[in-house]
Amino acid sequence: MRTVLRNQSPAAWELRELSVPLPEGSVPDSEMPEPEYTPQTYLEYHKRDFQVIEALKSLILTRCQSFLRSDTVAALSSTDAEMAKPVDDALYRIWSFCLLFGSNKNREDDLVGQLDWLRGGAVAHQRSCTSTIVSVVNDFDVADTNGVLFSPPDCFGAGNHPGDGLSAEELYAMTELWNCLSVLIQGFQGCTDQAREYGVFDPTCIGGGDVDGEEAMLEEWHYYLLTLGPARILDLANAFSPTRGSVVSGFALAKAKNLTQWTPPYPTSSRATFLKEAVAKVYEQKIALRFSAMPAKLEMQEVKRKRVASLAEELRLRRSSSEYKRLPLISAERPMSEWSTVGGGSLLAPSEPVTDVTRASSILSSISSASARRGNSAAPLYYHSNNNIDVADTRNSILQTIGERADAINKDALGGFADATSDRAVTRIMEMGFGRAEAREALRTTDMGDGLRVDRAVEMLLRAQVW
Repeated sequence: MRTVLRNQSPAAWELRELSVPLPEGSVPDSEMPEPEYTPQTYLEYHKRDFQVIEALKSLILTRCQSFLRSDTVAALSSTDAEMAKPVDDALYRIWSFCLLFGSNKNREDDLVGQLDWLRGGAVAHQRSCTSTIVSVVNDFDVADTNGVLFSPPDCFGAGNHPGDGLSAEELYAMTELWNCLSVLIQGFQGCTDQAREYGVFDPTCIGGGDVDGEEAMLEEWHYYLLTLGPARILDLANAFSPTRGSVVSGFALAKAKNLTQWTPPYPTSSRATFLKEAVAKVYEQKIALRFSAMPAKLEMQEVKRKRVASLAEELRLRRSSSEYKRLPLISAERPMSEWSTVGGGSLLAPSEPVTDVTRASSILSSISSASARRGNSAAPLYYHSNNNIDVADTRNSILQTIGERADAINKDALGGFADATSDRAVTRIMEMGFGRAEAREALRTTDMGDGLRVDRAVEMLLRAQVW
């Protein structure tokens, strides 16, 4: 069952591996061994995780749709698992992040561990992990040993594409949904009187009448609630639902769940950057890495574009030159074909249409004789008259035979010239910046049976690449 979940959603699998299978509301006892999963309990806890995610998606869609991207809105409202996967995975990863670095573990400032987790746990899972972690910790001047990298769980970062880490799109989705979770419980902000009444300020040194201090500390308590994770946020968000309760019920629920017994931040620190700072750092690195190769790539594309444009202009000038126009059978229809220049154009020169069957027969006989003199091994063709065959059909058959016999004679007369011309055409196209395979494919595609068409091949390549 674990393998199936990991293949289906690594993010959901990591969350379940990080979570201790305890009944809701119970506190783990360090003196007691952690309970083991059974197939039934594993499935039940995963269903509970899934229900929390689905309920949060519904609330986010209702209260935050106005400032969400259209793709996010579509994923939130979709019943298709594949389409909803980016949002589901982002919420699962937020939940895992809170379990590792929030949830009263005092790791809100463990930036080293947070960055490594987002990158797939590369540092945590190195073989020489101890020395590496100590050196990294010393570089960041971290004095305590509470960092997660000193004793990372086996599944640490395994749901974040180990080796590559989260992509820029996945990191952005986490930030976007994190802001939505903050909106779901923003009803606490500004309610300093209710906060003092329900004991939010009891663990602090804020005295009565300090309006600015109360508002600042209430905001810090709001950030503290976010570090507890999506499940706790869902409980509090439901208390602010217009059909279920009010801000008073929200404070009452927080007090009932001992959420007012919290640890305020140090005077010079804040939980406001929890998750957002680490995600922003990795996101910036991903974007910088993605666009670092863009200038060189764009420069090469510009050079190639200019080269192609220059050679295309040269082709147009050659078309209009007098020397080019003197070539036999060169026109706008066949501007680049050189087959007509072979043998002074006598073999491929257009002949008068055959209108007489007797004349066609004599032409066929002469062609057969010429073929025999050149060592053609093809069997001689004879014309047989048949009164039962229509004259027009006979004429078409003879003309087709004449064309085939003429092609055979041309091949004998030209020898290997066709191959040389093909190589020259390929070389000419390659000089314009295209590859050999592209050139051959373009010549083959544009060959309509009227000879090699370099201009038409180049035009096809330009249309496919430039436009």
